[in-house]
Amino acid sequence: MLESKNSHIEHNKLNQWKSEAEETLAILKHNAPSFDEAVDTLKDYKQYDHKTAYETITGSKHTDDNTIRPMWTLAASAAAAIMVLLTAYFLMRPQNNFHSETIVASALNEVILKDKSEVTLDASAKLTTLTPRKVKLVGRGFFKVKSTLDKDKFVVELNKGTVTVIGTRFSINTNTNENEIAVEEGKVEYAYNGQKVILTAGQSAALVDGQIVTNTISDNTFSWKNQILEFSDTPLEQAIEEISKHYNIKIAFEKNLTLKSACLITTKFKNESADQMMKELKSLLGISYLKNSNGYLITSIKC
Repeated sequence: MLESKNSHIEHNKLNQWKSEAEETLAILKHNAPSFDEAVDTLKDYKQYDHKTAYETITGSKHTDDNTIRPMWTLAASAAAAIMVLLTAYFLMRPQNNFHSETIVASALNEVILKDKSEVTLDASAKLTTLTPRKVKLVGRGFFKVKSTLDKDKFVVELNKGTVTVIGTRFSINTNTNENEIAVEEGKVEYAYNGQKVILTAGQSAALVDGQIVTNTISDNTFSWKNQILEFSDTPLEQAIEEISKHYNIKIAFEKNLTLKSACLITTKFKNESADQMMKELKSLLGISYLKNSNGYLITSIKC
């Protein structure tokens, strides 16, 4: 029972405070199950500073000669308890801080990022997650970027420049001296040293002598991902270039070696090593070659 002439006003304030406190607790309980743990941990806590609590809730200085009203004392104690529980809740609740990770692929490796984007890493590729929508790539990777409702852009940092996308499928290769970006679906922006180019499906770009050069993709641009190379009446010189990119090795022709325009290749390589592929070329086209530390040198061709 309130013991002052202002009891009616105080009673209304107390009811209002009680209602707001109950709503707050209901919201916290609904959205954070860990809050219940905090309540259980501190349920036996009873030591409150009544004087401090009274002054915190009422905004008035407590004195011995102004009567401490029982309901205000209860309210102050309850408020102090809620403050302790809220403090415990925020200290105990799980933290959602982003943790950077680095993945180095020893072979073809499928990776699912925090935002549900998918990345296929080639052997020896290195991927570092900087934020949920920003990564750094060294080596070769194929990206299938997950679109977001707010159209948050996805960024790939390269050794030279950056690639920015919204929702798309594309590959990046930084293993060569010329960064290469190829788009299978959607749209990306490649930026380097003040240069920018927009690439759409079927287009590619490479950094040549510091300049961005655009081109169209070939049927075997993404062959390294599914490990299938296929040629149909393809000029040998073009086939060798695509094979070099597929295996990330250098296959060169000896100087002064003449290639006949009729030297075409029709074949399919599936899950074959570079050595197996070169042996098959020797059988198909009668080539001779030497193996070196960088790859292969073709010394003669019979076709």
